[in-house]
Amino acid sequence: MALLLDKWDSAAAEREFLFALELNPRYIQARDWYALFYLQLTAGRLEEGAKHARLAMETDPLSGYSKRNLGDDIMPQRVGC
Repeated sequence: MALLLDKWDSAAAEREFLFALELNPRYIQARDWYALFYLQLTAGRLEEGAKHARLAMETDPLSGYSKRNLGDDIMPQRVGC
């Protein structure tokens, strides 16, 4: 996350997010941050970001955190933001 927000090195940030998810595919916060902050806000890849947000929620369906982030990820697409 520091590579993205502090250094603005989006290529390195994506590598780090993907490495974190490779180490632990069930790491919901990393998947949600990758979905929202990198895929949607930085790269503009809205559909792919929503897919990762859904995957985070499916990983832990009782997680309020992942449900809220799924809403953050898919609502801009629905209202045309």
